[in-house]
Amino acid sequence: MRQLEGQMALALFAERMPFNCPDEAKVADIGGGKSFCTPWNCWTNCREVGHCVYERWVA
Repeated sequence: MRQLEGQMALALFAERMPFNCPDEAKVADIGGGKSFCTPWNCWTNCREVGHCVYERWVA
């Protein structure tokens, strides 16, 4: 799922949401957007897939 400009996101269970993540240190405009994830210390595709990949991995 990809968030469109102006679209609101509702997080029922997630603490971190793409486009409004407290752990997103940097953003690169590559593809659908890449996020630098502070807990993982690496680049992720959270913005492209529409959810926090770190939360899904540690759950």
